Amino acid sequence: MLTKLNCVRLSIVVCTYNRSKLLQRCLNALVNQSASTDSFEVIIIDNNSTDDTLAISAEYAQNYKNIRCLKEDRIGLSHARNRGWREAKGTYVAYLDDDAEPVDSWLSTIFDFVGRRPDVVMFGGPYVSFSLTSRPYWFPPEYGVMDFGAVERSLDIRTEFVEGLNMVIRKDELEKSEGFHSDLGMSGTKVYYGEETRLQILLSREGHTIYYVPGMAVRHLLPAYKMSLLWLLKSVYANGRSSCLTFDSNRTLLQHMMGVAYGIYFFFNTLPQQLGQPLKRLIYYSLRPIISECGALVEFFVRLWRGKS
Repeated sequence: MLTKLNCVRLSIVVCTYNRSKLLQRCLNALVNQSASTDSFEVIIIDNNSTDDTLAISAEYAQNYKNIRCLKEDRIGLSHARNRGWREAKGTYVAYLDDDAEPVDSWLSTIFDFVGRRPDVVMFGGPYVSFSLTSRPYWFPPEYGVMDFGAVERSLDIRTEFVEGLNMVIRKDELEKSEGFHSDLGMSGTKVYYGEETRLQILLSREGHTIYYVPGMAVRHLLPAYKMSLLWLLKSVYANGRSSCLTFDSNRTLLQHMMGVAYGIYFFFNTLPQQLGQPLKRLIYYSLRPIISECGALVEFFVRLWRGKS
């Protein structure tokens, strides 16, 4: 491993906004990693927090030579992530959510993979959810979990993607692609997705293979506010809206209407098959396609209006 901080191999970017207590848990998990502190740096990107995030970040930066904190004034996760890779000193940039806690071997697994597969420009690992409050009995058990199995392998980018809360990208590829699309991703209270998915699609089009590394696992918080049916459906709708830009969709109005029609068909066709589920879970499972398609249809009209204005 390298021994000088200005030659670190890995820069870990933790973007944060008003979650100082969770940020502390994340940073504690990082400073307790088995890897030498000389082999990585941690860059905290404070995206205009109004709580005590800045003070807590400054304390960690003072106590650990490989931690620094920067402020990104432009609100939005993509802006914060882009600021992170631009400030990074490492050859590779890892992204970790501020409410995620990596396993003790997370860093050593990353270094091992990079040593074996220097040809891979982007990879990520699984996550499981944890909660600070009890989950409702009806809540979908698979929500908040990503696991492609115990075998290291390449991903089929048509249907499989690593998640932004636990991923590593080579910095030179971030520079070539100009990072994350600023119109995608969470932004303040606006729920939006897709910035890391779009990046993987672009890299795949250029001939790169995205890998799944099961050993680099993290625990990711499932907060209480997400354990409601309204949030789940709102999230599905946001996914539908963001999918247009994420996947460069050029669907026509007729194709969008056909998508909505399929959602209606799916609802009535699968509803009888799901009747053994708790009511709220039944509603969630049955309505996902139509709500997603409605989100995509709304985005179609929004983009049409913007193009004419």
